Amino acid sequence: MLILCFHGKKTSITNVGLDFGIGNRISGALEYYSKESIDLIYDKPLAISTGNESITTNVGSIKNSGIEISLDANIIKSDDLNFDLGFNLSTNKNEITELTQEEFISGTKKWMVGKSLYDWFIREWAGVDPEDGYGMWYKDTLDADGNITGRETTKDYSEATRYYIDDKSSLPKYTGGITAKLNYKNFDFSTLLYFSLGSYQYDSQYASLMSGMERNDQGHPDLVNRWQQPGDVTDVPLLLNTSNDFNATSTRFLYKNDWGRVKSLSLGYTFDDEVNNRLKTQSIRVFLQGDNLFTLTNKDGIDPEQTLSGLTGSRSYQLKTISLGLNIKI
Repeated sequence: MLILCFHGKKTSITNVGLDFGIGNRISGALEYYSKESIDLIYDKPLAISTGNESITTNVGSIKNSGIEISLDANIIKSDDLNFDLGFNLSTNKNEITELTQEEFISGTKKWMVGKSLYDWFIREWAGVDPEDGYGMWYKDTLDADGNITGRETTKDYSEATRYYIDDKSSLPKYTGGITAKLNYKNFDFSTLLYFSLGSYQYDSQYASLMSGMERNDQGHPDLVNRWQQPGDVTDVPLLLNTSNDFNATSTRFLYKNDWGRVKSLSLGYTFDDEVNNRLKTQSIRVFLQGDNLFTLTNKDGIDPEQTLSGLTGSRSYQLKTISLGLNIKI
């Protein structure tokens, strides 16, 4: 199946898909997609001398492409037992294909042709100096002509160079889910699990708790690992009660954000016809359901489901709930 769609002059979409089945027990789909959006609207920065900070205009084009795979299988099918299993996986690559100028700085990202909207562009943490406990960052070293010859560490955050961080992105490389349904006589069980792999997240909330005693704020328990005397080897700087940049935006608080979550899990029992006849009902089902019961992540202390920007902030947490219910159809 080949589908080519062109919407006006703003978006070009290409989809190539294959649907397949094996008997009546296995089915699936494989699809490649490519979507390019042009004449994107953005607040283009202006020199302050113009009297305006920015102007809303068309600035460039981006392309999203990837593969989507889905597979469903009826593993067991009998009079008393039925078991279905489903799996889906998606990839997405984001690429800037055109800009009206060489680059844009947008918060923690730098937009350039060939790069992604979601590639991290921040200062790189160089650890703690064991001699005095001060935090360090990397900066480029230049020759007399201004050419980059290497890099060195600095304890002055304002001198540190912003880098693309080893192709680290806030956009996941893979997202997907697994569904399972099991029916045994009058019992039914179902679950939904989904996951995200390959993205990097900046934990600004953790960073604020690691600011030491700069503002006499609440501190994180990890501050117990701080530098205290010459020779200490640690990644937590000394505590200062004066202004410092130790917790400023850098790779110190950038973490790989791989996670998986049991989104829902349900166990139910449907009463047979004998009970319905006695109670004059069409059906009765009692069930126990849980939502967001378990989350596996390589970074504790934060909900891994954040915005595509990769920044933590004012976002509602996914609540863990357990409910008992009764459905009666008369």
